[in-house]
Amino acid sequence: MTTGVAPVPSSLALRCWLVTVGALATALVVPAAPSDFLMSFWGLSVQRGYRARALPATVLQLLGVERVSVRIVTWVSVVVLLVVLGLLVRLATAAHRAWPSWTTCLLGVLLVGSPGTLRTFGFEPAAFDALVLLVTSAALVVLLGDAGRWRLPLVGVLAAVGVLVHEGFVVLALPLVLAAVVARADPARWRRVVAEVAVVIALPLVALAWVAAEPTLPRGEVPERLAVVRDVVELGPNETKGRWAILNHTRTFSENVRYSAEVVAERGHGRHLISLLASLPSVAVAALVGRRLVPRGRGVLLGALWAGAAAAPLLLAPLGHDWGRWIAYAAMNSVLGVVWLAARLRTTGGIRRTRASRAVTHLAVGLTVLALLTPSYARGGSVRTRVGQPAEVAKVLLGW
Repeated sequence: MTTGVAPVPSSLALRCWLVTVGALATALVVPAAPSDFLMSFWGLSVQRGYRARALPATVLQLLGVERVSVRIVTWVSVVVLLVVLGLLVRLATAAHRAWPSWTTCLLGVLLVGSPGTLRTFGFEPAAFDALVLLVTSAALVVLLGDAGRWRLPLVGVLAAVGVLVHEGFVVLALPLVLAAVVARADPARWRRVVAEVAVVIALPLVALAWVAAEPTLPRGEVPERLAVVRDVVELGPNETKGRWAILNHTRTFSENVRYSAEVVAERGHGRHLISLLASLPSVAVAALVGRRLVPRGRGVLLGALWAGAAAAPLLLAPLGHDWGRWIAYAAMNSVLGVVWLAARLRTTGGIRRTRASRAVTHLAVGLTVLALLTPSYARGGSVRTRVGQPAEVAKVLLGW
């Protein structure tokens, strides 16, 4: 008997679709060349006296790369983006296998293709956001499994790596990882839950303490440090943006708060409002679906835990003037958390066929379409310019 409902795609079909959507969307978003500001961070290694955000440059230097070119950074960025896309598709297909439904298909498309989430990992070549998401998604993939005493220590190591890539990992992604640790545990064995959280959080806190102990760089040393960076990193003729990366190491906590407030007051809130509007549909879909995934009896506590983990990046607003970034992280965490819940909690039966449920499903579909159509793809240039970006990236990779 015909029900009028399209058959749910197989996991293989969903995987192919998500790879296609993610690849096309990322190609439209990622600029062809990294900025001097972001390139400068690839010269700030531990060997040169830096700790905060120094891991990528340190690894390249240990591998014998003495001068970091745009081509090298672009290659690293493309490989990282491919790995991130693979991990996200892995999570989305795991959710679809656990809960075969069009709902998980929608979540997968949002995860890899919506502007509210793409800005997190497709922000710009040389940015560390994709590395942060790589560590986060890898930790969530590890936490999908049940057996193995190695899982929690491995997640702790991954979280420590995230902190060394960007100290903001403690707020941007660690709460989401800890929420997954708590959600997979038996709530009746609360001592075990506390022990598991302690295992995961110990190494990241040690890494954060080590980074925080970095001496504040005297401003008088900035010109000399900039000269060193220019010797080891391929920068453009504009030294101003390259100087900004080093200036991050000269400000105290209170100076960072004051500087961020000044920048926000100067630029206004228009673009932050646009970022918020672009992210809201993804958050709304995550909230609608998430309500169906939380087991009864744990609804309020677990729901509050996931909501807090998703919103945690907004705590960085006083410290970083790029509020659009923190909003995008909150949207990404919302969708990523719900996808993990769908995969982990083994939801069965799909959406109940009630009139209210159908209305919610239709609303989720509408919000998904709205999220995908939000004109964030034209950020920093027209859509026509974006369509030509993959060719420009290919030229950089091939050295043409």
